Amino acid sequence: YGAASWVVLEVLDQLIGNELLPPMVYTLALTLVVTLAPGVLVVAWFHGEKGDQKAPLIEKWILAGVAMLAVASTSVVYRATASVAPEV
Repeated sequence: YGAASWVVLEVLDQLIGNELLPPMVYTLALTLVVTLAPGVLVVAWFHGEKGDQKAPLIEKWILAGVAMLAVASTSVVYRATASVAPEV
């Protein structure tokens, strides 16, 4: 997760540096990386060395909460960055 996230953020940084994407995209991607990290930890905890098995109900609830947190935080960051973004 960490390596894939780093690669995605580096690619976005290059695209923003070449003015192909607005800077807000990097901020939103970074927000998603940070807020979805607990979900990765939950999956690793429940499925680590045990391998593939059925997901317990508590894992599903935790992952749903992490997903809702990610969506809410990305929405807040989007609204905050969109309100201060310079108009073209």
